[in-house]
Amino acid sequence: MLEAGRTNLVAQSGAPVDQTITVAAVSHVLTFYGAGTITLSGVHSATLVGTGAFPARTALFFTPDEGSLTLTFSGDVTAPQLEAGAVASSYIPTGASATPRAEDVATVNLGTWFNSSQGTLVFNGTLDSAAANDRIIEIDTGATSSRLSLLWNTVLGKPQFQVWDGGVLQAAIAPSGNAISLGSHFRVAIAFAANDFVVSLNGGSVASDTAGTMPAGLTTLRIGRSLGGAQGLMVAEGVTCYPTRLSDAEVVALST
Repeated sequence: MLEAGRTNLVAQSGAPVDQTITVAAVSHVLTFYGAGTITLSGVHSATLVGTGAFPARTALFFTPDEGSLTLTFSGDVTAPQLEAGAVASSYIPTGASATPRAEDVATVNLGTWFNSSQGTLVFNGTLDSAAANDRIIEIDTGATSSRLSLLWNTVLGKPQFQVWDGGVLQAAIAPSGNAISLGSHFRVAIAFAANDFVVSLNGGSVASDTAGTMPAGLTTLRIGRSLGGAQGLMVAEGVTCYPTRLSDAEVVALST
């Protein structure tokens, strides 16, 4: 699981007591396990009733006014979490005050296993929450000017394969087929060589770009985020890299 940084605003989440929390007028989500009740008052009024023990996690999505939000706990309320965001992240235990969790960072230094002139890369997993250009996979030089990126295109509702070399966009390819829903499992395969870039999603026919240079000096593979930190909420089940540009038929088969 790869997540952006979040903060649990509920203090003493292991043994919660009634409390008042200062919140901003942005999207929030309140979650907990158990069959108890949390009543919200102040800058937002609502009642969240639990549905049972783990893994039954109850969630309330809302946008409060700016100011003081009071949470009143009743009954079996386990691991409550209030966080700013449109999707719930994994539970963050807290002590006497709100507790942040840093973003997850998964990187691999490229070695002799990586072919800098050509290759094929396969990802499978789920993307549960993403904004425009949040990364699924990125291979870069340590600078944003030269990179291979598999990113989320919110307009198309699917991943897009981009290639940048020396600050110039060489390829921007969206796979064929229908959009995919956030939270649904998918497999995507990309293959790359100079003047030969392709992508296939869930066994669909390849989409290609046959004009463009390969970025030189690639050093790092990043999973779930970009060098600049563009990151959603993702579960990476597998990432496979082949040091050769496989055939279009093989790329389709690997994405199936």
